[in-house]
Amino acid sequence: MAPPGGRHHRRGARAQPRRPRRLLHLRRRRARRVRRAARPHRLQAGGHRRDRRLGGHVLGIPGYRRAARFRRRRHLGARPGRRLHLEPGEIVTRADPVAGAAVLDLAHADLRSVNRTLHEAGGGDFTIRNPQGAHALAAGLDAPLAVTVEGHVGYYCAGMNKQAHLTVHGNAGPGLAENVMSGTVRITGNASQSAGATGHGGLVVIEGNASARCGISMKGVTIVVGGNVGHMSAFMAQAGDLIVLGDAGHDLGDSIYEARLFVRGSVASLGADCVAKEMRPEHRDLLARTLATAGFNADPAEFTRYGSARRLYNFKVDDVDALSSPPRAQNATDSGGRDNHRPWDLRESYTFDRNAIAEIQRAANTGVYRIRGWGAKRALPTFDDLVFLGASMSRYPLEGYREACATNVVLGARFAAEPIELAIPVTIAGMSFGSLSANAKEALGRGASAAGTSTTSGDGGMTDEERTHSKTLVYQYLPSRYGMNPDDLRRGDAIEVVVGQGAKPGGGGMLLGHKISARVADMRTLPEGIDQRSACRHPDWTGPDDLAIKILELREITGWRKPVYVKVGAARPYYDTALAIKAGADVVVLDGMQGGTAATQDVFIEHVGIPTLAAIPEAVRALKEMQVHRTGVQLIAAGGIRSGADVAKAIALGADAVSIGTAALIAIGDNDPSLDAEYRSRGSAAGFWDDFHTGTDPAGITTQDPELAARLDPVLAGRRLANYLQVLTLEAQTLARACGKSHVLNLEPEDLAALTVEAAAMAGVPVAGTNWIPGHRRD
Repeated sequence: MAPPGGRHHRRGARAQPRRPRRLLHLRRRRARRVRRAARPHRLQAGGHRRDRRLGGHVLGIPGYRRAARFRRRRHLGARPGRRLHLEPGEIVTRADPVAGAAVLDLAHADLRSVNRTLHEAGGGDFTIRNPQGAHALAAGLDAPLAVTVEGHVGYYCAGMNKQAHLTVHGNAGPGLAENVMSGTVRITGNASQSAGATGHGGLVVIEGNASARCGISMKGVTIVVGGNVGHMSAFMAQAGDLIVLGDAGHDLGDSIYEARLFVRGSVASLGADCVAKEMRPEHRDLLARTLATAGFNADPAEFTRYGSARRLYNFKVDDVDALSSPPRAQNATDSGGRDNHRPWDLRESYTFDRNAIAEIQRAANTGVYRIRGWGAKRALPTFDDLVFLGASMSRYPLEGYREACATNVVLGARFAAEPIELAIPVTIAGMSFGSLSANAKEALGRGASAAGTSTTSGDGGMTDEERTHSKTLVYQYLPSRYGMNPDDLRRGDAIEVVVGQGAKPGGGGMLLGHKISARVADMRTLPEGIDQRSACRHPDWTGPDDLAIKILELREITGWRKPVYVKVGAARPYYDTALAIKAGADVVVLDGMQGGTAATQDVFIEHVGIPTLAAIPEAVRALKEMQVHRTGVQLIAAGGIRSGADVAKAIALGADAVSIGTAALIAIGDNDPSLDAEYRSRGSAAGFWDDFHTGTDPAGITTQDPELAARLDPVLAGRRLANYLQVLTLEAQTLARACGKSHVLNLEPEDLAALTVEAAAMAGVPVAGTNWIPGHRRD
């Protein structure tokens, strides 16, 4: 029935959230009283924008042609007593007459209802029948439940579980028990790829075979496989034990950290940095105990132990300066751009100028590529190449002192029960604790909260400082899964699945050893002081179809309350945006190549991806073609946003909001001119510092050095960020009013013109003073 606020004019069922749209059958003796109570409202369950009044004893939904008593329906039941109806999706459980367990039957109830029943139970025994390969079944459990599944399961069964004990009498699809925290999971059949991926604890037993990448990026879980495992098993395994009673495929333990591998059969080949190791008495004792617990009878003496040779722990550079950016050579002209009248034989090559020569010599001397932070420094098309066409005769401007211009934006209303509403269309991008100090993360949370917007966690997990001081916090879900915790996932106000980053689309991350402090190492399950590598792909899904199932799992674990973002680096924005929408994203975050990073190869930053200016229109094209632009899916643009003019231009091109990272760090004190002497002592200067990877930031922002980090006052820095966000908002409002808009989201491409042919072609707006859009047909 319609909510207390009355009907939604001409919108019918499409205006209703998913859960209230259910069939309610009223028995005759209750019908009149309930119908009288409901009569002031019209039933908002009709499709095709049509409302339906109450009729007979059934609140009808198109497609249900008969009353419920003539046909079995899902989400339908009755209880005696004062409650006259079931909550939407609520199911009635019954006891298993044999085992005494409550029975949940997926032949008569949907996945969401079954999972909700398990999530709300504080304990007890459950039997799930007819799973029929359901995805994300029994995922996100956090209680001492005993769950038995009678049949095969799909993707992500038991994902992120804690305490629960689950047995599947059948086979399991990809990502079984991914990120499991504790408890046990037993599969009596076979498991597909990525079983136990990124698991932090507990015991996973697979009585049959496990496919490729079993135990990928495991972080403390124990996995016992009764049969064989496929190739790339235990890839980048950080901690825990993988015990294989059969054979192992190619590249076992590639890039392994500290996990222990035990294989009774043959190994096709070992991966990089994985070697056979001595089997000591403590290892045999561990094996005997674990095998007995898992229910296998095998002699530990038949196993071979494998582990890390520790050759990949560091990049083998004695002097970190060899990785840093050398000072840029001065141009061969004076400040006015005039030639210095050098002899002809001293003329500098445009191709092999002093900077290029210096880089070739540095590479030849060190044999390593250059690593740095920040973003692209080469000249790229920017929002400065666009101008607004202010209102005059053909448009009516708004008076700044009397007529309001709204800036609020709602993110995630497509599927989430609890979308986010921000006061301003500017958010803070994800930046990790590890690359940033704890004080810096706190400052970002304070500033964002004061301005009425959100901040984002970053790789490595959520810190107490940022959660405490962030009114709205987006929890990032990254390929590395460093610090990933289902409790923090639920504590976040939204979830951002990171597929790529503007500074390095297609690449992973890195954090050098001198920033892996004891606290960072503990959060990421890494040895202290080693160089940390982040994978470029998620360990338990490989494509857009898998992403749709991953998003389903995240929604099931969080009860469909949290918005789900998908972040992509700007490379093929039309296709990536369309695929993210199809996968079920509420929000798409598009990061252009001007976006910053804590550390990656310089060649990545300067030569991969496309500018933000070029990326936004292509993403908007996908949104419009899928009929969700400005109505269903929101677009957040990131990468090189500096001013309110940039904010307004990104919105005019079709973004719903923007995200800032580098600019936020500058606002809280990065590259402060007052620290110029200290920057120079480190071989740089204020305004040029990009050696975030070194951990020697005198501003105390991109460091884990306790003395340097203490220099940053999070309260003062947060106030500075709030001031900066306020200025961005006021500038965007000013431009919107000048174009006659009462809301910044009403800005549109028609309000823009381009100053260069290049910018006009990328942005899809006319060259100033003409109606010509390069690359577009004239009408």
